[in-house]
Amino acid sequence: MTSKLIVNSIRHTGASADAITMDASGNVTFPANATCSGTATGFGGGKILQIVQGTLTSQASHASSSLGDIGLNASITPQTNSKILALISIQSGIDYKTNRGYGIALLRDSTATYTDPLDYAIQGNTNATVGDGRIKSCWNILDTSPGGNGSTSITYKIQVKTHGGRQVNFCEGGNQSSITLIEIGA
Repeated sequence: MTSKLIVNSIRHTGASADAITMDASGNVTFPANATCSGTATGFGGGKILQIVQGTLTSQASHASSSLGDIGLNASITPQTNSKILALISIQSGIDYKTNRGYGIALLRDSTATYTDPLDYAIQGNTNATVGDGRIKSCWNILDTSPGGNGSTSITYKIQVKTHGGRQVNFCEGGNQSSITLIEIGA
């Protein structure tokens, strides 16, 4: 035996306005100040499921045209079919007079999900008359198939390579670099 409650709105006895209303098609409307607890399911894709961030404030240097770690990473445990949006912000110190620069790679565990096409995506200018400069550079990278299963942690890390193997300093003076991972549900 099934039961059915047929209403067009629901209101608490002590409230002055309806908490939930429904139109003739069955579409439900909640007020702007509605509070929900627990886990919402069945609402379709595009939900932000979690956000984690890794930061680096200790100065790190790299002087190689091969990719190498600088210590910037974050770990996340995504659900099946989720996507991961990586927001990367890197502070670097570049000597403009010596044509220094760098490029990055974003690795998911040991697999590169994004690599700059050049080793000097962020670069000084050989014609510059000034010396060192500090630059804050940002990347937004979407990993559409991280392969999460809801129980296994995945580590995303940044590697860098420098133009001509020249030295580039990161997080000079305690300036922060960060990687923020946003899990977007299917």
